[in-house]
Amino acid sequence: MDRDKMIKIIHVWSGRLQICLGCNKFFTGVICTCGNQFYRKATEDDYRRFLMQITGKSSCALMTDQELQLVFKEMIEIGCDNHKEDRKKAVNARKKLRYIIRVEATKLFDGYAQVRVDGFCEKVIGKPLPMLNDQDLRRVIGWLRRTEKSMKKSHY
Repeated sequence: MDRDKMIKIIHVWSGRLQICLGCNKFFTGVICTCGNQFYRKATEDDYRRFLMQITGKSSCALMTDQELQLVFKEMIEIGCDNHKEDRKKAVNARKKLRYIIRVEATKLFDGYAQVRVDGFCEKVIGKPLPMLNDQDLRRVIGWLRRTEKSMKKSHY
């Protein structure tokens, strides 16, 4: 990987850095390796301190290629990674879940499908449909399937 690309990736990853309030280590994700789930987002000064701890330099532009490699490897070690493919799969999965919701709701509610789904999302989940994560979308699908089941029971 060339130098400029590596610097760009490091800068993108720097936005994901967090500092554990328990052990003061840098990490990415939700829970630190020490088990503490309390953290704060790393500031620009924290990022510079992170670089200083690894290479003794506070800017990627001042580093040699070997020092950039050290920073890159350290960031991968604490949880940063280039998961472009994983993000694409997640977006596609979310699109598929939204499609299932649209089909199931239209089948159940005809012309009122969008209104009913939006109402459920706002009332029960507290967010509009486009803002829902995978777990929330699955809750909507579960609600639609329970509604369909109860509608079938009431017709017999």
